[in-house]
Amino acid sequence: SCEHGGILRIGKPVLSQLNADLSAGYRYGGWGKDSKPLPGSENMYWYSGYSDTLVSRITQYSDYYKLIMRQAFKTLELYVYNRYDWRGTGNNYVVRENTMYYQYRSPFAMAKFNMTPTSPVAPTYKVIPKASTQFSYHYSANQNLDFAADESGLWVTYATEESNGTLVLGKISEQSFEVEEVWQTSIFKRSVTNAFMICGVLYATRSIDTQIEEIFYTYDTHKNEESYVSIPFEKFQDFYVYLDYNPTDQRLYMFNNGYYVYYNVKFKVV
Repeated sequence: SCEHGGILRIGKPVLSQLNADLSAGYRYGGWGKDSKPLPGSENMYWYSGYSDTLVSRITQYSDYYKLIMRQAFKTLELYVYNRYDWRGTGNNYVVRENTMYYQYRSPFAMAKFNMTPTSPVAPTYKVIPKASTQFSYHYSANQNLDFAADESGLWVTYATEESNGTLVLGKISEQSFEVEEVWQTSIFKRSVTNAFMICGVLYATRSIDTQIEEIFYTYDTHKNEESYVSIPFEKFQDFYVYLDYNPTDQRLYMFNNGYYVYYNVKFKVV
């Protein structure tokens, strides 16, 4: 439900565990749930991680217990048969209807990878006109396209040289896989640590210190209004590269220095 007045506060970080590769060096990656699960996969979790920003595989788990016990039911490689290089970069992907949306490596484009077929099928990719590779988030390189999914659909944020590096928000048509509408914000992307969507509202974060992160900016696509806010929340550790909201359980999922972390979100009552 979107019958609320936006975020009131973020709960304390809940630490699940170190990533499934049991490597503290796997600082780059993401984890979470399908934002619009297919029937029968409502409890599914996924994880992808590596020692740099390269996106080379994604692993699925049938439920949370299987995730923390590292009992995967499927691992999909984005480098198939040494012939097709389907890999990505950036660690800002989402899974929606068992499809992974991520930043394609070459050419620089948005891509979607259908994880349902038993044999890997090449991803579909679309270049976003004017999207630039020169403006990443504050914490990490190559985070040029950031995908998000909420109650109202699929989104992508990026920056352009035309916008002088300020953040651009795009709504993706899931049917045509095209950016069908865009909103220009006033915040410089390199000053942002991450961003996510809830009910058509963009929330952007920044670092306060080694222990505190802050949601400092919102853009409401329904009203075409931006505002500056202050919603601080604790970090498990200083460095993180992945932060996304999932509408199925109203939680924020963070990949923090190689650890699975999540937050419960409290909304304003209207």
